[in-house]
Amino acid sequence: MLIAGQARRAGQTLVTVNTGQFSRVPGLQVLDWAV
Repeated sequence: MLIAGQARRAGQTLVTVNTGQFSRVPGLQVLDWAV
């Protein structure tokens, strides 16, 4: 969750394949670029 905290604090979108885990973090924008 350290990655999520850093992205949220910086106001950035987190790009990940594991959207299920990171979507639980309030205020964090998560984007899945998996093909």
